[in-house]
Amino acid sequence: MKNTKILAGLAVLIIAVVSIAVLAANNSDGEIGRVDLQAAYEAHPGFMPLYQELQTEIQSLQGTFLEEAEKLQAEGREEELQHLNLEFEEQVNMLQMQFMQEIQATIQPDLEEARQKLGLKLLLSNEAVASGGEDYTDEVIDFFNDI
Repeated sequence: MKNTKILAGLAVLIIAVVSIAVLAANNSDGEIGRVDLQAAYEAHPGFMPLYQELQTEIQSLQGTFLEEAEKLQAEGREEELQHLNLEFEEQVNMLQMQFMQEIQATIQPDLEEARQKLGLKLLLSNEAVASGGEDYTDEVIDFFNDI
């Protein structure tokens, strides 16, 4: 679940930046809501299947890495082992970025639909709001649970 929190945190950061830009561009007097995106993302029915797929891919990659690393270590090829380690980290990072893109593509339309259903002009991440705005996390989670 640590990876889940890291990935959800990345999603929150990305959404926060986009939300702040939208807020700056949108000059309406409509109601602004806020949501704990990490909790909402984790509650979405599309999150866990994608997360499990990510974990499976990482475990497969890790198995291959450990196998190769054992051989290199046994042969005393430390420089190649370091290179292999960097390559593994890059591949995991790429998988995590792909996961975040898939999560956003899956969840963002439903988040938009929830915002409209709640009658809000804007729905921002809690991290993007220093003060004000009503918390709609429970309502968004309820919406996601009904999908």
